[in-house]
Amino acid sequence: MSRLLTLGAGAMTIAAAVALYAMKFDTRRVEGEVHGLERAIEKAASDIAVLKAERAYLGRPDRIDTLARGMGLGPARETQYRRLDARDIASLPGPAPARGKARIEGVPAEDAARLLSLIESNVAGSDAASSEAAQSAADEQAAQSEAEALEIARRLLAPGGGSP
Repeated sequence: MSRLLTLGAGAMTIAAAVALYAMKFDTRRVEGEVHGLERAIEKAASDIAVLKAERAYLGRPDRIDTLARGMGLGPARETQYRRLDARDIASLPGPAPARGKARIEGVPAEDAARLLSLIESNVAGSDAASSEAAQSAADEQAAQSEAEALEIARRLLAPGGGSP
């Protein structure tokens, strides 16, 4: 019986030694992977720092200004802006919303319809204004329309304001 117990204890000792060796080997393999990942992280951090410095250098306003002027570019002039009239809007691609059926996602239908009518009245007012008095009236109407549109926008942007 003691001989059987001694053989069992020896077999268990050998099995424990093999298991310990396997764990040690596995631990070393995992340590190598961890060190490799740490080196990759350090390299990535270094690359990010280099790219940030490069972006800061390339994005300097004085450098961009010099390059732009060298290409013949400059600030936008007043003559490059244009006020759109009804013909310009009508020529834009895509379907035009039907009158009274304006639909803007997340905006109540009455607000969308009112915004559309304000835009249309401003466009029509800019076409009709030829005399100085008509221009003054059109400017006043445009200011009122703009104020009303801003009020609708404020209402829509207020917390809980955009829900129909």
